[in-house]
Amino acid sequence: MSKRIALLVLVVVFIGIFVLAGCSSKDSQPNGKPDAAQDGPVFGGALKVIIDAEPPTIDMHVSTTTLVYNVGWHIFEQLYALDEQFAIVPMLADGMPVISDDKLTYTIKLREGVKFHNGKEMTSADVVASIMRWGEVSSNGKALFKSVASFEADGPYN
Repeated sequence: MSKRIALLVLVVVFIGIFVLAGCSSKDSQPNGKPDAAQDGPVFGGALKVIIDAEPPTIDMHVSTTTLVYNVGWHIFEQLYALDEQFAIVPMLADGMPVISDDKLTYTIKLREGVKFHNGKEMTSADVVASIMRWGEVSSNGKALFKSVASFEADGPYN
């Protein structure tokens, strides 16, 4: 089964779960409208999702499996993400990269105040360490880093 078909099946399953969850009679008022439709959106709670296998790892740097990426994308944040129209948007970055005139140097400013789970603030040293590890252990990183002359921090947020 190709990755595209597997992804399509996963999307269809998720849509089915949400449709069936919305049809539950225990959540409806006598007028047939669900509680959330009357009171507005309700935030919080838990969404329980079943995946078809256990990921062998959650280390996205060392794996090429779709399962690891599907789980990892919900745990780890990237410098950039895709919006609803699949346009690149900053996530941990504080804007799009500044590119030198010769197109050889990219400077990415980081969002300030982003905290790790332990309360430590994310800095450019953390980003450099993560991307350098990716370049050393990931098959994609190794291939791309063949074209990188250097990768370094220039201050705490660049």
